[in-house]
Amino acid sequence: MKNKNQDIGKRIEYALQYSRVKKLSALALELGVDDSAISRWRTNGNISIKNAGNLCSALDISLDWVVLGRGSIHQHKNFYANDTEQEIIFLLRQLEPETAVLIINLIRKLYPHLRH
Repeated sequence: MKNKNQDIGKRIEYALQYSRVKKLSALALELGVDDSAISRWRTNGNISIKNAGNLCSALDISLDWVVLGRGSIHQHKNFYANDTEQEIIFLLRQLEPETAVLIINLIRKLYPHLRH
């Protein structure tokens, strides 16, 4: 059986990479914790809800995603889809999953500077 805290640690590790955190010391200072605390969170996922909230706020990521693994890393943001974006979503949802992935990969190849 998987350890829930290990999953949290993996998500924290991913969030640090996704947010392009280069210096843990600067983030630790912003959060008011020791560098070693962040290393422990990454290793074993044992983080208080207060520290998790502060980390998510600092990195602008979803607390639900970090703690519960629910949704996506940026689920907390209110993404508004305009009419064109809604049409794209509607069309993608009608495709076979493999075809949708091919289209997404094509867009990423054509526009490598875009982040997901």
